Amino acid sequence: MRWVVCLVLAAAVVAPARADELADALRTLQQRYESTRTLVAKFRQEVESPTMAGKLTSNGTVSFEKPNRMRWDYAAPDRQTIVSDGETLWIYQPEEKQVLKAPLREAFQATTPVTFLGGLGHVDRDFTPTLESSADDRWVLKLVPREERGVGTLVLVVRKGDASIEEARISDPLGTTTHLALSEETRQVVLRALRKYRPKVVFTSHWDDPHPDHAATARIVREAARLATIRRYDEQAGLDAIKMPAIAHVVYSRLVVPSFIV
Repeated sequence: MRWVVCLVLAAAVVAPARADELADALRTLQQRYESTRTLVAKFRQEVESPTMAGKLTSNGTVSFEKPNRMRWDYAAPDRQTIVSDGETLWIYQPEEKQVLKAPLREAFQATTPVTFLGGLGHVDRDFTPTLESSADDRWVLKLVPREERGVGTLVLVVRKGDASIEEARISDPLGTTTHLALSEETRQVVLRALRKYRPKVVFTSHWDDPHPDHAATARIVREAARLATIRRYDEQAGLDAIKMPAIAHVVYSRLVVPSFIV
């Protein structure tokens, strides 16, 4: 009887603590992606299904920019490019010499990790969450859609240091499982370079540059510089936080008078 009482008391203590950690993980994750304007990373994708003879593996680079813009470049041998402007999705398949087109919200529901990263989803609104496990540096979150949309469950592996998504596993009602791993996020690479070399001034392109890649680069540099000043951000890299460097933007427009010329 004494052991039963002890177990009951232990469960009563652990449950609120685990609920608090789940709330903290969800809040940190949502804040990370609400404050992130752009994301560029490498990805590796594995798809398994009862209808396929083996595992389908692909890799490439992925880019997101809010609101709801994204680009997936799949490498050979199964090359394809998926692009969205926030409203329409295009899938270019060069080997088949075809382009597929569909409205974004019909192609990706708000309960997929793709649209969560792109800014369409909200973790508290769209999912019933549970904390599957918690290690020193990672949370594993299981998210079940609140509305049945044929998506199934979503499991996220989230780094505690910067709340970035390391892995996403999506299981649909038909038994198909998609495993998506993200690595070498560009913002993190820039952040660590800033902490390593500790510059006083950083030169980058203009945030309003007409070329979208240049504008995205400027936003990534500004976000990385701001986060590099936060002592507890990305602690696992073992690099000290820095003082905010001066950010100098290169101006190409003839309509803007530069503040100085090099």
